Amino acid sequence: MSESIPSIPSRRHDLDALRGIAMLLGIFLHASIAYAPDAGRGWPVQDTQSSSAVSVFIAMIHGFRMPLFFLLSGFFTMMLFRRRGLSKLIEHRMLRIGLPLVLGMCTIIPAMWIVSGYIQAHPSTVAKAVDEKDLFTPILQDDLAAVEAALGADADVNQRSDQGDTPFLVAAFLGRDDIAQTLLDHGADPEQANHKGERPIDVMRAPWDTTQFVAGMLQIELVQEEVETGRQEIASMMGKSLTLPTNGAAGEMSEADWKGLMFLLFDFPLTGHLWFLWFLCFLVTGFAIATIAIPTFVRVRWNAVTWTRWPSCLLWLVPLTMLPSYFMEHQGFGPATSVGLIPHPSVLIYYTLFFGFGAIYYDANDQAGELGRSWKWTLPISLTLLLGLGWTIRNEMSGLGLLGSLMIQATYAWTVSFGMMGLFRSLFARPSPTMRYLSDSSYWLYLAHLPWVMYLQYWVRDWNVSLLTKFAVVSLVACVSLLISYQVFVRHTPVGWMLNGKRNRKEPNMDNTLGSDSDVVAAQLVSQ
Repeated sequence: MSESIPSIPSRRHDLDALRGIAMLLGIFLHASIAYAPDAGRGWPVQDTQSSSAVSVFIAMIHGFRMPLFFLLSGFFTMMLFRRRGLSKLIEHRMLRIGLPLVLGMCTIIPAMWIVSGYIQAHPSTVAKAVDEKDLFTPILQDDLAAVEAALGADADVNQRSDQGDTPFLVAAFLGRDDIAQTLLDHGADPEQANHKGERPIDVMRAPWDTTQFVAGMLQIELVQEEVETGRQEIASMMGKSLTLPTNGAAGEMSEADWKGLMFLLFDFPLTGHLWFLWFLCFLVTGFAIATIAIPTFVRVRWNAVTWTRWPSCLLWLVPLTMLPSYFMEHQGFGPATSVGLIPHPSVLIYYTLFFGFGAIYYDANDQAGELGRSWKWTLPISLTLLLGLGWTIRNEMSGLGLLGSLMIQATYAWTVSFGMMGLFRSLFARPSPTMRYLSDSSYWLYLAHLPWVMYLQYWVRDWNVSLLTKFAVVSLVACVSLLISYQVFVRHTPVGWMLNGKRNRKEPNMDNTLGSDSDVVAAQLVSQ
């Protein structure tokens, strides 16, 4: 006997529209990173201007965008499964997700590396505005005089980056022994750990290959002998013995080899901004296994409405989301990402919760839009009060402060996601040719945008205009040029057929209830 699932309209115009806007938000987020104060720590472009307001803007988007994406992805995965069965689901996802991932890894990701290398080889000739109390920049530049000047201006010697690193930890990692001594003389805590739980003594044991890679991301040059000698000196200052990684016995991996392997498997940015496609491969595989393993009588008796009812669903969603969040690498406000070959388990579990809820929500058949009905008050409260509180305590690492931070961030992700669904249901429940085109094009725009956005940031980097103007130029040029490329080179070509399904050159009938392949893949592909 087949399971009885109430039917819903075959095309969700509101979620199509939400998918398109979510993808554009990803482009705007990346276009803004160069103007955040700490952009130089891992991003190839550090603009001559920056503002902490940009960091808040990034946090506002990052805090909900990917959770929302995986929620929508789970919804449409269940939709495709209910309508076409498991074999068609797997076939569809291999074509729409697996193949673009493979092709993107061979083209877009190498292009991003090439652009990044070119930018790093052409540093800015314009002096960047300096925060006189910033200790991280002079430490990276090995500028002892600037460190002393910042400390003389009453800089916090134990200030933290968004990753939880302290100035002493950074100096220890880089082997800047003279700077480390100065920091200790001014009261630096040599035991303070970052958000990963790494203490200065731990980062000084990092193998040279890892150190070189991080230095490349930070756009600085290091000499191995100087770094290792400096680390030994710093360990002596701390009254500790620094046991550097040694070679293991014949046939055994050394500590350095083991750490290097773990870094390559989990942390080397192999997938870049396409990590979400790789995650979807894992999630769809898990979904397929679950549909086979879970007995039919359990699925038939499952009351999806009970588990998705607003607002009681938050009573189990928020605590459950806090659990994997606790084990994530905390990087300020919002969930972590995992760009390595093997996803970090905590990150994968976190996004599995949103994906799974989306699948359950499809079966709840919420035709009345009850889940997002309170968007008129949940969105304003979440985007102001929750964001403000979460931003204030984002660097809490222990005790009630950490629990409060995790609870606020989890609540923010769910309430903004539900609120956005309610907002878009009220605005875009009816078909719109413009939003339909945006939905179809957004997949290509997001996949292809990052190398181009980085180069545009480099292009405007030294312009003597406001950062808002630079951001607008980068965003506008990137979106318009990519839309043109979609229309000319993608939409009616095999690339477009792969991404959205084959379509006639004549515009589709917006009232058609059957739709195309993109109807069931809607909201499937977004990311950071």
